[in-house]
Amino acid sequence: MVRQASWGPLRFRVPAIVVALFLVLAAVLVRGMRHTAVESYTAVEREKVGNDVRRAAAALDAQEQGLRATVADRAAWDDTYAFMDGYPDWYVVSNLTTPALAALRLDLMAFVDEAGSVGHIAGGDGTLPRETVTAIEAVAARVIREGADGERSGAVLLGEGPALVAAAPVTSSDRSAPPRGVLVIAHVLGASDLASLEEVTMLDVKLKPPREGDSSGDVPDQVYVEAVDDRTVAGRETLLGVDGKPAVRILVTERRSEFINAMATLEYAGWAILGLVLLFGLGMYAVLDLMVLGRLTQLHRELSAIGAAPTAPKRVSVRGSDEISDVATAVNTTLERLEAAEEALRHAAHHDYLTDLDNRRGFEREAVRELAERARRGGHCALILLDMDDFKVVNDTHGHQAGDRVLVQFAEILRTSMRSYSTVARLGGDEFAVLLPHTDRDEAMVALGRLNEALCEAEWDVGDGSLPIRTSAGIAVSPDDGETLDELVGAADGMLYAWKAEK
Repeated sequence: MVRQASWGPLRFRVPAIVVALFLVLAAVLVRGMRHTAVESYTAVEREKVGNDVRRAAAALDAQEQGLRATVADRAAWDDTYAFMDGYPDWYVVSNLTTPALAALRLDLMAFVDEAGSVGHIAGGDGTLPRETVTAIEAVAARVIREGADGERSGAVLLGEGPALVAAAPVTSSDRSAPPRGVLVIAHVLGASDLASLEEVTMLDVKLKPPREGDSSGDVPDQVYVEAVDDRTVAGRETLLGVDGKPAVRILVTERRSEFINAMATLEYAGWAILGLVLLFGLGMYAVLDLMVLGRLTQLHRELSAIGAAPTAPKRVSVRGSDEISDVATAVNTTLERLEAAEEALRHAAHHDYLTDLDNRRGFEREAVRELAERARRGGHCALILLDMDDFKVVNDTHGHQAGDRVLVQFAEILRTSMRSYSTVARLGGDEFAVLLPHTDRDEAMVALGRLNEALCEAEWDVGDGSLPIRTSAGIAVSPDDGETLDELVGAADGMLYAWKAEK
């Protein structure tokens, strides 16, 4: 007797096979989703952390530029030039006290003679490590080799740890005398600097010597980003110092909060797909692809475009109210802070740190632009150069802090005495300049007279009394005295010194 086939088990077997196939397909889909999300977000994360490391390096560079301005100013004092001749005590008492160095945010100030030997060091407890002295002498040797125009600044590894240094040849205020040694200033990067750096960048930043940690194989000045674990990602960059050797290592550590939330979202979505695989497997994957992966890919694409093209929009699109939109919102917030930091750096590059007037670079940029406009449309443009008479007496008699107050007050009077569309700048020391568009020589003389009246009426507070402040001035008018900025500066400079000679 032939037995009929039993179809009963097939009713369960076939669905079981189908369910198993759907489960495998769903598992593959979930795994693929996770891989795509990890790859997309990791690329976004690397770009973001890399930019954060560069922001921290830019903040250190801004500190370095401040040191460079300070050493250039101090190295051109006549008092400093005279001090190199014998290191008299009066200069030390007036300029090299601990409060004076603290006001400049300096840890030490070294005076190196023409032979490259340290003659005097201010700051510290007088027992500097040999590594510090050797580093100072090495920086000074580079400046000495480059001559009167040699200036150096950057990071260096001292005995006390990573530091920022700046060095310039010591010469007279008019730079006519030959260099007499080198002035080297240094600021050790300590806990307060780290706190300030974290406040400016809003990042978890650490500064370490390059010999510490495990980055000995890193290429200097190259950013490295890697995940520490599932919850933390770190970026680092080793900066070369003034001597060409690795001097400081920047470490930025960030918590992967958005990454964790995104991964948690994907995990829940995966379990949901597996639980509803019989009815909604493929549909659920399509929905997730639309709601999650597509948005992550779009976020990655927009961030890549921002990093690759300067003209690209500086914001990413935000849709929805989930973790991914939180990521986009956080990215936009970071971009806004980055733009603000970049704007602050641009402002510092073209403005004087003491008076907030345009510095020499900013003045030259505005002057060239205005002269080009005048050449196209015709008319006059006047340049006034100002030099405060006997300003050295203020510093010598009342101290350099009083001198700084006088410079700030003088700058404010100069700014308010001139028309709003004029360009007012401090070129350096007690030298100022004013560019007056659409102004002929007679109008420039009227403006100068208005300034002198304001100066005569001003009360100059020097801390222990007041004294009169007078200036010498030179005027040049385009096109009568020249078409270019150099020609106008030469004409105005000649008039200024002729005026000063008559006095």
